[in-house]
Amino acid sequence: MGRALVETAVSRAACDLWLYTESETEWYAAMGWQRVRQAELNGHSVTVMSLRA
Repeated sequence: MGRALVETAVSRAACDLWLYTESETEWYAAMGWQRVRQAELNGHSVTVMSLRA
């Protein structure tokens, strides 16, 4: 279900998409998302990622 949700959002996007994740970097990367940078958010280390629309 997760993959279908992401694919639907991507197919409807009119601009670049951005997200952050604590633990699913490889999962998103396998779908074409690019790592942008590491950041800290509310005390948690996250990876910021983007996907061109």
